[in-house]
Amino acid sequence: MAVCWILWGFIVLMNGVGWWAIRHDKKAARARGLGVRQSQRPRIAERWLWGLAFFGGFPAMMMAMGYYRHKTRKLAFQVPFFVAAFVSSIVWAGWLSVAGCFPFGSLVDPI
Repeated sequence: MAVCWILWGFIVLMNGVGWWAIRHDKKAARARGLGVRQSQRPRIAERWLWGLAFFGGFPAMMMAMGYYRHKTRKLAFQVPFFVAAFVSSIVWAGWLSVAGCFPFGSLVDPI
């Protein structure tokens, strides 16, 4: 049972960090467009955003991308992002299922 709290807690944490990362990157992009020096508000590298998506932060990141209208047209970002989200979904579903952390039972129960 403690493993479930750790796994779900990690997912919640990654979603919070993912939302913050998209928000921060959007604000940095806007600031750069207004002439603010780069050192004052650095951008977040796309590979870090992809990593956050892979480690479970993609649901909140997708919502934040729509809410802040950030990275919604850049196909070079979106393709790796959604691949990371797809792989992450499968991996997390497997871990949560094997640990018995789904409220409706395991996905791998024998028939």
